[in-house]
Amino acid sequence: MVYIRWIGLIACSIAALAYLALGNFNLAGLMLALAAISLINIRRPRGDRRDLPQDKGKRDL
Repeated sequence: MVYIRWIGLIACSIAALAYLALGNFNLAGLMLALAAISLINIRRPRGDRRDLPQDKGKRDL
């Protein structure tokens, strides 16, 4: 599912360029911010999911 992160980055970048060409700078800034978040998510290190316990993050009630 790695390709989904790259599709998000490319789509946001193209949308930002399109909004810049149209002169809509508010949405261009939003799309650039989303592209930056996508890039950060792509570069974020991930551990092997098999090493994580299944109930990690769940609260004990």
